[in-house]
Amino acid sequence: MSEDPAGSMAEAMDASFRFWTMAAEAQRVAAMRVMGMMGVWPVALNESSRMWEEKGDAFTRAWFAGAAAGVAGASPAAVFTAALAPIGVATKANYKRLSGGEK
Repeated sequence: MSEDPAGSMAEAMDASFRFWTMAAEAQRVAAMRVMGMMGVWPVALNESSRMWEEKGDAFTRAWFAGAAAGVAGASPAAVFTAALAPIGVATKANYKRLSGGEK
């Protein structure tokens, strides 16, 4: 039996798990930021501008990571995972900071 050119099922499931974890963190971050704008959750005064400023950096890093993985011949799932990693780092850091986990 030949190897699957799209990568292994485990690799695809790992990529999916990482995506949904990041998506859940992003929703939590969005909820905390909106509650902060309404004054019911403690956030820094610059949080409204910070949420826009960080996007460019995260998406640029994601593009380069995905492109590098693709050029190196990685499977589609590995390219997706590489591109998702910088965004996941940002959402995890934001969640930790906004939830009070970062002291």
